[in-house]
Amino acid sequence: MNLDNMTIYPPNSDINMRHVLVEVVLPSACICGIVGIITTLIILSHKHMATSTNTYLTGLAAADLMFLIIVSLRLWGVMVSHSDLNTWEIFTAYSEIFLRMFNLVSVWMTVMLAVERFIAICIPYKAMDMCTIYRSRCIVVFIYIAAFVCQSPHFAKYKIVTSHNEFNETEYTLHQTLLSGEILFTIIYGWVLEGLSGVIVPFVLILVLNSRLIYEIHKSTQYLKRQIGANTRTSFDISSEQMKITTMLIAMCVVFLICQAPYVLYNYLISIQAGSLRSRNHLLIMAISILLAALKSSINFVLYCWFSERFWTTFKTIMCFRCARLQKLTRNQTNGVPKITPPRNNSVSNSKETTI
Repeated sequence: MNLDNMTIYPPNSDINMRHVLVEVVLPSACICGIVGIITTLIILSHKHMATSTNTYLTGLAAADLMFLIIVSLRLWGVMVSHSDLNTWEIFTAYSEIFLRMFNLVSVWMTVMLAVERFIAICIPYKAMDMCTIYRSRCIVVFIYIAAFVCQSPHFAKYKIVTSHNEFNETEYTLHQTLLSGEILFTIIYGWVLEGLSGVIVPFVLILVLNSRLIYEIHKSTQYLKRQIGANTRTSFDISSEQMKITTMLIAMCVVFLICQAPYVLYNYLISIQAGSLRSRNHLLIMAISILLAALKSSINFVLYCWFSERFWTTFKTIMCFRCARLQKLTRNQTNGVPKITPPRNNSVSNSKETTI
């Protein structure tokens, strides 16, 4: 994902389009995504939102946030003239590794969301034992560590060489090692390991699990009604909420396949074909794939608010309660009314327990 390479061609319509994407559209998408993710993390960190599903959502949001921050730094480096080209080259090389890492984390967090929803819908009698907060936190930590280990061989492709110029100043230059051009490394690591762990296995799991979820939604709703009591209000509420949660997670997986898949596939092609994909069209495809990946975070925030009653209630409680209280106190002081502390709003704590 070498954004700085977009400036190497003569001006034409394609270059202008890439410049619009890189200098206008992508920064706007990154800003919206970062704001949405930070808001999401604030809400999910609330004590009333502590569930196993929200643990995976938090891990997903954190990975997306780091991804967008690195992309934003690279965009800033493209748009702002940088005098130390050696340092910029080192940053772009190593930041690419972390972009791959956080992208891999995002992929497997989406897989775990599908797995957890599959357990809750298809084998609900095991959900209480299998879908615990402690277990989900351990899995999130494991995914981050495994993603770093999986991408760590890329560090061996580079080495930093120090030298001194005529002013006796230390300079750092990035050099590629012999491993970067090793065909066996490209075949075993790029084609097999990254292809299986980053593309084939997670995409197949997401497609299979969500297809099964769509098929099982109606059956699981009927199962909940029979277990709790048919035609009761509690049964209807829980079934309706479960349906919303499942629909939201399926929608997230669909958004992932639409927005994240192009970037994943592009990175995979780059890893197995090295620098052969550097034509103008491929650079345009790269910019569009990054834009879609950045938009995914903003779309996920909208999905949370649209489908999750608890998320939306907590959002209003955290974001709006302080503003409303401040306005009321200001109005009371203006009218000479003594300061009155409003009763605490327990609507969130009294809401029904769900998985999100």
